[in-house]
Amino acid sequence: MIGSTISHYTILEKLGEGGMGVVYKAHDTKLDRTVALKFLPAHLASSEQDKARFVQEAKAAAALNHPNVCSIIDIQQNDGQMFIVMEFVDGQTLREKQGTVSFKQAIDIGIQIADGLAAAHEKGIVHRDIKPENIMIRKDGIAQIMDFGLAKLRASGSKISRLTKEGSTVGTAGYMSPEQVQGLDTDHRSDIFSYGVLLYELLTGQLPFKGVHETALAYEIVNVDPPPLSSVKPDIDPNLDAIVLECLEKDVNERAQGIKQISVDLKRYKRESSRQRVSRVTAARPAIKATQSREASDVTVPGSVGVSLFDRTGVQWLFVVAGLIAGVLIGAGIMRWAVPQPNVSLHTDAPILRATINLPIEAPLALGSDIPTVGYNSPVVALSPDGAWLSYVAKTASGQMLYIRDMSSGDLRPLSGTEDATHPFFSPDGQWIGFLTVDHVKKVAREGGTVISLCEATTPVLAWWIQPNLIYFTEVETSILSRVSADGGKPEKVLSTADAKVKRLIDVLPDGQTVLADRSGSIGGDFGDIVRFNLHTLETKLLVRSGYGARYVPPGYVLFARAGSLMAVRFDLDRRETVGEPVAIASGVTMESLFGMLHASSSSNGIVAYPPGADLSVGKLAWIDRGGTVEYIDVPERVYGVVDLAPAGNRLAVHVGDVKDYIWIWDFARREGRRIANQSPEGFPLWSPDGRRLAGATAETPYRVILHNIERSGAIGEGQTIERIGRPASWSQQGDLLALSLFAPRRIEFLGVSKPVNAPGLDGFFPAFSPDGRWLAFNSTQTGANEVFIRSYPEGKVIGQVSSGGGMEPRWKPSGELFYRNGHRWFSTHVSTNPEPRWDPPRLVFDTDFIDTPGISYDVSKDGQRLLVVKRTRQVSQSRIEILANWFEILERGR
Repeated sequence: MIGSTISHYTILEKLGEGGMGVVYKAHDTKLDRTVALKFLPAHLASSEQDKARFVQEAKAAAALNHPNVCSIIDIQQNDGQMFIVMEFVDGQTLREKQGTVSFKQAIDIGIQIADGLAAAHEKGIVHRDIKPENIMIRKDGIAQIMDFGLAKLRASGSKISRLTKEGSTVGTAGYMSPEQVQGLDTDHRSDIFSYGVLLYELLTGQLPFKGVHETALAYEIVNVDPPPLSSVKPDIDPNLDAIVLECLEKDVNERAQGIKQISVDLKRYKRESSRQRVSRVTAARPAIKATQSREASDVTVPGSVGVSLFDRTGVQWLFVVAGLIAGVLIGAGIMRWAVPQPNVSLHTDAPILRATINLPIEAPLALGSDIPTVGYNSPVVALSPDGAWLSYVAKTASGQMLYIRDMSSGDLRPLSGTEDATHPFFSPDGQWIGFLTVDHVKKVAREGGTVISLCEATTPVLAWWIQPNLIYFTEVETSILSRVSADGGKPEKVLSTADAKVKRLIDVLPDGQTVLADRSGSIGGDFGDIVRFNLHTLETKLLVRSGYGARYVPPGYVLFARAGSLMAVRFDLDRRETVGEPVAIASGVTMESLFGMLHASSSSNGIVAYPPGADLSVGKLAWIDRGGTVEYIDVPERVYGVVDLAPAGNRLAVHVGDVKDYIWIWDFARREGRRIANQSPEGFPLWSPDGRRLAGATAETPYRVILHNIERSGAIGEGQTIERIGRPASWSQQGDLLALSLFAPRRIEFLGVSKPVNAPGLDGFFPAFSPDGRWLAFNSTQTGANEVFIRSYPEGKVIGQVSSGGGMEPRWKPSGELFYRNGHRWFSTHVSTNPEPRWDPPRLVFDTDFIDTPGISYDVSKDGQRLLVVKRTRQVSQSRIEILANWFEILERGR
């Protein structure tokens, strides 16, 4: 392209590119001037919608004539290539200038951007992508707003048609307004929010919302109030604080209503600041001491204890090194003090120390390995109560098993007999390690030896050895709480999520009477509440809003996950309630928001261990063909749940849960998506065979069925909630019957859609109707593991077992082909149902890593040749474990 001439413009150099265009510097040979040309990218050139949006950018910006808006000169098309001719701005983007802008310049730039936006808003133009990359600062100091490619025109007062669909999410992570994040309709006030983010960053040097990934950012934008600018930079005037924070109000009706007023306020502030600069005294604030940090960083602890420190010098060096030699990071020395009594603070002004344990190449963490027939990935690391021992689930050549590390010597060894183990947990004295398998609770001595099976269990996920002779564990994933003697015996059911009216059971306190649980919230986890439930009084009390995966840590703390960070809060064990506000003690911690799972473990004396990483539940929708080729669908990264293809294959419905639970519809032909507007949070979509209905379920327990009618235009109407508990799993081919899955207890129930049905419920889960409606494929654990069976409907007579060696989530296609998965491998067989079902041995058809989701986690194309799954896009390290010592201090100092 460089050196070529298009129309009468000679291309000189490439200036940059973005999602909606590639920009070149060019010479206008007619008028002998320098201009900028913006071309529609080649991969979008075939889309009429993108061409229309590209033209909209030109028309929107050309309608403006303002010094703080980049001028549009012309729009042309040459050999199928569309391009806009723009004023060439000789300068740098605000992103490139950041760090070199003085406080006075920042105020000037803020005023100019506000003036430019005010001119756009007056003409009914909403930019919707205000960010530093879209602001150019000319060499003469003039700021100009660029790129109206995402502009949305208000219907009133504008002659330009509105092209961006309501319900779509457009913008840039970190700068989007709450309404953009949630896929709601936007107006000029969305620009005001984005402008507030930009101005906040310009004045403080940091963003007001700091999630470690897009999902965490989305959560913070919707739910977390930004800290005042003056808390980041104490010399910022509270009056300026008020101006910026008014732009960042979550509620559009409480937010600043016009950007013009923001410009007026900034100009007034600038005038008053200039008058008082010499004599003005800022409002008194608490003194902030400039003390030397006592936190050590970047301590590397490989298989043998080799250490490299990058911290302070002098006495502090001696203190840190002495602490290491004494065993601060290896579970000995000052960290082996006696466990304090409940409610005794561990605030000792001790140093906060960090270390990294590098794992052997042959035994990395088994993160994301997905044990066959287990829906959840249980926590993979465990520390003994005194911090002297670390156990983790290792991925080995033959599968996975437990390894144990002596933190004082660094010795690491496997524990024989623990093959297929998940979730290690220590006895109170640290002498035993309990662990789970797909169908048992077991234990083994810390030094190794014979593995002892304590009891059978149905898909256990979590366990706690809370007293010397008592172990609690969850069954049916996290739906049922049971307990068993540490010597083994018959387990006793204690509680179910239905009893407590919660979503997940996640911890048991040492008294054996108090249970921590996740209540309501989305499949993405962050948006629920953490509560405690008393088994004796049946009282439920709120502990923490917005979080999941809580763990009680003696002598009186609770750890939990929120928006990608490991959080901590004080806990009063006598009153059974939290004290003060939560504090983030670590970021970049591996967690799984889909299942409320936190991969972290803490000792009782202030050591926490965790694999570094991200939210493993964030991903993108993708097609996988039988050859293993992956083709990503052009949708954003999100926390996705159940996905279901429309019968015609032209659309898909998917449960989205990273901000609030809703069903999102993607149209393949139009390459656009929109959410279903419903009054209550909703998920678990399932298309009817004729494509005229869409079933779903309320996202809060107890799950109730929701039915949507599909209009002739393809739009989906408001859902009707039906007072039947269960998640839709399969439609009969006639569309008159729904099979529902219940999980606590695991049962299959039936709902007549057009008329009542009198069919008895059946044991099992994940039901799938045969094409003729006479048979039902389903999951059962009657053999001790998840397997796929076929039974008659409605009688319920079991015909036979289809899978061998594990199988779950059957899907029966209209062609008669039956699919199911075992871990990350998918099998299929053709089932003949006349007169009774007969099938060939299942064959492997797909093998791919994916994100397992609550409910059925995949679909198959109509021809059976492609698999639709959610692929993980956030990678985590399987080769190391991070150690944080004296984390209590972070919480105590942050109070």
